[in-house]
Amino acid sequence: MDALLQLLNEAEKGARENTVLLVEERFERRLSEEAGEIKRTIIEVKAELGKRITEVEAKLDGRITEVEAKLETKIEKMKGEIIKWMFLFWVGQVATLTAIFAFLLSR
Repeated sequence: MDALLQLLNEAEKGARENTVLLVEERFERRLSEEAGEIKRTIIEVKAELGKRITEVEAKLDGRITEVEAKLETKIEKMKGEIIKWMFLFWVGQVATLTAIFAFLLSR
């Protein structure tokens, strides 16, 4: 009877070891599958982010070009205004000096 108990205990121990090995193998397989799925998801997200970054860069380049064009237009407009006021200033100065010289010469 002791031999039978010993045999049953060894069989149970072997079955337990086999079950543990089977569970470990399943766990490793499942872990590998999940890791692969995570890698695929990361690759997809990375591709989507790259696409979005490219789109945003294109929009920013367009906006920068628009702003540059507006600034250049405003700068040119301001240059014209400055030249106009400089001309008026110098005409006024010449007129004033002419009047002063005319006054001094008439005396």
